Amino acid sequence: MWPKNDEERELLLTEEHCSEADLAQIWTVNEMAKGEHIIFAATGISDSPMLRGIRYQDQHCITESILMRARNRTVRRIEAHHDIRRKTVRMASTAEEAQL
Repeated sequence: MWPKNDEERELLLTEEHCSEADLAQIWTVNEMAKGEHIIFAATGISDSPMLRGIRYQDQHCITESILMRARNRTVRRIEAHHDIRRKTVRMASTAEEAQL
């Protein structure tokens, strides 16, 4: 964990019951993800060397994702086409669905 400021650091140390040692810990991959039953998934929001970001085309947006499974050593790349006209978002203020 890397608190963004002193206030967030205090919050972690008091309310989240973290210690200074927890905040100083540098985790290795093997410590974060032990075993063979690991699945990693990511979807690109902005362009990166690993994944393209969201692209808009007419009434659709195109996303690119990657799915990795440790047990079988498989890597899947997924290109999804989303019909924006059918997508909704839940409004925090009213908890109702609204069209995009």
